[in-house]
Amino acid sequence: MNTKLNDKGFSLVELLVAMAIAAIVSTLIISMMISSTSMFKNENEQIDLQNELQIVQNQLTEKFMEAKAINVVKCGDDVRIYTGEIDINTNKLLVESEAGKHTECVITYTDGKLYLTGKYMDSIPDGYLLSENVLDFDIDIATVPGEEEMIVKNEDNSYSTVTRYFYDNPISIKLTLKIGTEKENKTDELVLKIRNKIDDYRIYSVSSFNGTLAGVKPTELDLR
Repeated sequence: MNTKLNDKGFSLVELLVAMAIAAIVSTLIISMMISSTSMFKNENEQIDLQNELQIVQNQLTEKFMEAKAINVVKCGDDVRIYTGEIDINTNKLLVESEAGKHTECVITYTDGKLYLTGKYMDSIPDGYLLSENVLDFDIDIATVPGEEEMIVKNEDNSYSTVTRYFYDNPISIKLTLKIGTEKENKTDELVLKIRNKIDDYRIYSVSSFNGTLAGVKPTELDLR
């Protein structure tokens, strides 16, 4: 009895087709794995950014709610905010925090980093860092101003009518905060109503961020 064995095997064309199919399937599988990993990473980054944003907001809310005054120093994109009265000759708070005894503080945004200190510092240690991933930080008054007409006397002894704008205490402020990278970031605007009636809201525009404020004429809001 003769048995004929089929030892022909695969042809070269069949092998090439099989290899091509295997390569396509492998590419699809790898692409799906990379896509899933990237999506998982992006979701984690978004969660981390949201958590960091919330932590920073909580810290700032606590300090601003108890502010005794608002003094804002701006130098380009850098912003420094004092939540108490300051000495313009030294840039220091008149009442500096020690061991948590006072709520006055200094909030500093510079070089993409946000710091919270109990007093003015020329160089701030990393121990006071709130976030090192801040793309934008700014403050503005959120309270809508009232207005009234006033009669003023001119230099030539004539009289003019001018509009005077004022803000009723307690005022509300708006904080703009953007945390993350240019690719992944979280932005929020936080509106806070200050508990205390404050007498001063001043904005200093300076050319040197750490320079003395003496001699700089600030913009002052008329508070009632």
